[in-house]
Amino acid sequence: MQGKIEEKDVTHVSKNSTLALVQSALLVAFLALGAQVTVALGPVPFTLQTIFVALIALLFPPKQAALTVLIYLLMGAFGLPVFAGAKGGLASLMGPTGGFLWGFVLAASLGSLARLALASAHTKSLRAKPMAGDILAVIIVMIVSYACGLIQLMYVGNMGFVAAFGLAVLPFIVLDALKSAVAIVIAMALRKALVSMEL
Repeated sequence: MQGKIEEKDVTHVSKNSTLALVQSALLVAFLALGAQVTVALGPVPFTLQTIFVALIALLFPPKQAALTVLIYLLMGAFGLPVFAGAKGGLASLMGPTGGFLWGFVLAASLGSLARLALASAHTKSLRAKPMAGDILAVIIVMIVSYACGLIQLMYVGNMGFVAAFGLAVLPFIVLDALKSAVAIVIAMALRKALVSMEL
């Protein structure tokens, strides 16, 4: 009997691991596709990547979130054309706007961590609404992405804070807020669909 239980547990873990790999692969693909939807708004282009970084934070635990974005960055670092404008290579990561790219790793993992922490507090105290965790996650994704992008733009581009903020943050706040709202709606729908499938 005990052997059967252990065998069932191993199968369950295996299925979860496989599902996690498939989910990560899909989000890596969407990150790459989102990067190709590019509108030039100065040195920092508008892309749809923010939606998918937010989705990663909303759907994955912190470790999986970080690894998913890291896989995407490694693909680009090795020359695959997965960055904005179908670019690849280390130059994209080390250039003026590269901070936004590597910042996605921190943004996704910290956003996920904050969401899970608030969800845990909600379970214990029942004070917070479930959506509060999602909202907190996307806010952290935006703040961390902006912070990392600003630091590298200021350093590599030899800019002051005000100039860098005006070029890399100010034009994108409203657009990124809208994309984050879309990500929350999509994440809620996906979670509901997964729960229905399990039932």
